[in-house]
Amino acid sequence: MKALCVRSLLRISVLVFLVHLLVGCSQCSEKPEVPVEVEQQVQTYVETHIETEAEPETLSVAIDSSAKGRIIYEGESAVFSGSVSGGIPPYVYDWDFSGNAPRSGIKDPGEVIFSSAGSYEILFSVQDSSGIEVRDSTVIEIVKDTSPLVKIVSPGADTVIPEGLSIAFSATVSGGNPPLTYEWDFSALRAPLHKEDPGNITFPDAGSYPVRLTVRDRDGDEHSASVSITVEKNIPNASITSPE
Repeated sequence: MKALCVRSLLRISVLVFLVHLLVGCSQCSEKPEVPVEVEQQVQTYVETHIETEAEPETLSVAIDSSAKGRIIYEGESAVFSGSVSGGIPPYVYDWDFSGNAPRSGIKDPGEVIFSSAGSYEILFSVQDSSGIEVRDSTVIEIVKDTSPLVKIVSPGADTVIPEGLSIAFSATVSGGNPPLTYEWDFSALRAPLHKEDPGNITFPDAGSYPVRLTVRDRDGDEHSASVSITVEKNIPNASITSPE
C-alpha cells in the first residue's frame, strides 16, 4: 500500500509539472517556454516510470573528464562532462572548479583551463525535482611548467684525440615536461642519434667536429649543450738509419 501511495504521489507531481510547463494553465496568456533538455527528461521519466508504474531509481551522478589518468601542466586544459541517472527529472546542475573557471549550471561544461600549478577539487552536484541532491568529486593535480636543462657530462669539455679513437658520450637532463626528445648532432661524422646517452662514437678521420645535444619537451621548450672534438692526424714514427 505504501509503495502504491508513493507511486501515486510521484505520478501526480510529474503530471502537475507537465500541466504547468508543457501545457500551460488557464490563467496563462502564453505557453511558457521549456528547455528541450528539460522536456526530454520529463518525457523519459513518464515513459519509464509513470506509464509502467515502476519505482524511480536512486539518483546517481559521476564526473567524466579527460584529466583522469594523465598529467596536466599549468596552462593546459581538461574537458569535463557529467553522467546522471535515476531520480526524478528535471535536474539542476552545479559545477565548482575551485576558482579555475566560473561555476557552471549545465550538465557538460566542456573545456576548463588550469593556469596555475596546484591540487584542485572539482565538484559536480545534481538535484532532482524531489529535492534529493547527490554529488561527485575528483581531485586534479596541475604540475608546474618547466623547461629542460641539459648538460653533456662525457666528455665534460672540449677534447683532442688522435684518429680512430672512440669517445663515450652521455648527458644529464633536468626539468622539462615529459616526454622528452633527444638529438645528438655529430656534424659530418654521422647521422644524428635520438637517445639520451649514445655511448661510444668513433672518429676515424682528422678534423674538427662540433657535437651538439638538443633536448625538447612536450610543450616545444628546448635547451642545447655542445662540445668540440678535435681529431689529429696520426703521424707515422720516422727514423734515420745511417748506411754502414
